[in-house]
Amino acid sequence: MSHLGTSCSKCLYLVIKPERASSPYAVSLWATWPGESGPCVMATPEDSWHEYSRRLEHSGVLDSSSLGCVDAHVGRGEPVVRYVSCSLPELHSLGLRDVPRTEGKRLPVDALQQKLSSDTVEPQFAEPLAANEQIALLGVRVNNVSTDEVVAQIDALIEKGGFHQIATANVDFLNKAAADTELMEILHQCELVLADGMPLVWASRMMGTPLKERVTGADLLPRLLELSVLKKRRIFLLGASEDCSQCALQRVCREYPGAIVCGRLSPPAAALDQMDHAMILQRIEEAKPDILLVAFGNPKQEKWLAMHRDQLNVPVCIGVGGAFDFFSEKQVRAPMWMQRLCLEWVFRFMREPRRMGPRYLGDAIFLLRYLSQQLVVTSVQPRSTEATKVSITRRESAVIVRVAGNFTGPAVTKLQRDLETELENGDPLIVDLTSATTIWPDAAGLLALLTHQDRGSESQVWLVGVRRGVQEVLRRTFPAGHYFRRAATLEEALRALSLSSPELSEPRVANHPAGRKTAWNTQLNLYQWE
Repeated sequence: MSHLGTSCSKCLYLVIKPERASSPYAVSLWATWPGESGPCVMATPEDSWHEYSRRLEHSGVLDSSSLGCVDAHVGRGEPVVRYVSCSLPELHSLGLRDVPRTEGKRLPVDALQQKLSSDTVEPQFAEPLAANEQIALLGVRVNNVSTDEVVAQIDALIEKGGFHQIATANVDFLNKAAADTELMEILHQCELVLADGMPLVWASRMMGTPLKERVTGADLLPRLLELSVLKKRRIFLLGASEDCSQCALQRVCREYPGAIVCGRLSPPAAALDQMDHAMILQRIEEAKPDILLVAFGNPKQEKWLAMHRDQLNVPVCIGVGGAFDFFSEKQVRAPMWMQRLCLEWVFRFMREPRRMGPRYLGDAIFLLRYLSQQLVVTSVQPRSTEATKVSITRRESAVIVRVAGNFTGPAVTKLQRDLETELENGDPLIVDLTSATTIWPDAAGLLALLTHQDRGSESQVWLVGVRRGVQEVLRRTFPAGHYFRRAATLEEALRALSLSSPELSEPRVANHPAGRKTAWNTQLNLYQWE
C-alpha cells in the first residue's frame, strides 16, 4: 500500500459489486487505482449493502446523492463504479484490505480492469438508448431511464450538438403543468423528462409499466461532475443564491478536482420578464459550456430555457431545481434510510412545515383527483389473450400503423425504432386502433412523443377506430387535453389529409384563448376529446 499515503487522499475507483449470498442485498466493496508496478486493489468481505451504505455515508466517501443512485443498481443486482477521493484510513474504516493483484480479475467491469494500468482510468457508462422508452402520466411523457442511461444520453447529446432541454419532474411539477398549458407544451418538447419523485415510480408500477428508478436533479449533479472529470465536459452553474453557488463550487474543487466548471452566475431574484436576459446569455456564451444547469426553480427554469432555446449555444440544458442547495449542503437531505423507504417528503415537511405543507396538500389532492382516474381506467381494460400485432404500411403520403391486441410492451419499443426511419421526411402518421383491445401508459407515451418530434410543421398524427374503452384511457391519461387528431375510419383520415380540410385538420383548442402562443413563439396544439 505504499502507493497510497496514510494521510493524503488519492483519486481512485470504488466498485460496489453485488454478491450471491443469503441476503438479497449482499455486496462487496472494491477500491482500485493505478500503481507504479500495476493496478492496486483492495476489497472487503461480503456484507449487507445497508451496512456498507451506512459506513460510506458516515465516512463521507460517498454523499447521500451518490448513495441514492447506487441503491437502485444494488436492488437490480448491478455493479456500480464511482470515482472518489479517499485516504488509506478511510478505506480501512470501510473494511477494505489489500488483496492479491490476481483477485482484481473478480472486478465486475472488464473494460475498467483492462485500463487499470494507465493513469487515465475511465469507468464504463451505460450505452445511450437508441430509442428512449417513455410512459404517459397525467398528461406528461416521462422517460423510462436509469441514472446511468441519462448520463450516457447526455454525453451522446453533447457529441450530437444543437439544443436539448431536460426536465426533472415530480408531482408538484405535473400539478403545475396541468394548469399551465405553456409549461405542458415545454415538457412535451423536452428531450428527456425524468421522474424526480417516488409517487411517479409507484404509479408506473401499479399500472404495469414500471419506471426503472427515480432520477433526481440532486442525484444527477454528482454524476455529471464525474462525467466532466472523465470526458472534460464543461459545466455552467446558473441560479441559486450567491452563497449557495460559491459553496457548491468549493465542493466541486474539493471533491471533483478534475471537473471543469467553466462559469457560474447567481442573478438577482426577479420575475421572468424582469430578468437581465442579455447579461445572462452573454456570460453563458463567453463560458462555452457543454452542460448548463439551471436552478431557478420550477416552472421559471423551464420557461427561461424554452424562451432562449434559439439563443443558447449549449448542447444540454437541465433544470435542476434545488440541486445546488443540497450539493452545497445549505439544505440537508433526508437520511438514506428515509430515502430508501420513500419518506424524504416527511423529512422535508418536518423541517419546513409552513412552506411544504400547502404544497404537499395540493399535490395529494391532484394525485387523488387525476392519477386515481388514470389508474382505474387503465387497470379495468379487458385484456386480449392474443399476442400484440403491429404492422406498418404506406398509402398515398401517409404512414399507417395497425395495432391489434394489447398496445403495450416490447411491441411499443419495436414500433418506436421502426418509425424512426419511416417518419424521417415528416410524413403524416395514421394509427389504426380498430383492433386494439387496450392501450397502456407506454403506448400513450409513444403517441405523445410522435406528436412532438421535430418532423416538420406539417407533420400530423391521426388516431382512427378508437374504441370507447381506449378513448376513455386516453382521456384520463391526458386530462388537460390531447395532441392527436381523430377520425372514425382510415378512409376519413386519408380524405382529410388529401383535402387539407380546416374542419378536420384544425380541431378546436382546449383551455386556450384563440391564437395564444408560448414564450418561444410556437402555436399551441392541444385538443379536447369529443
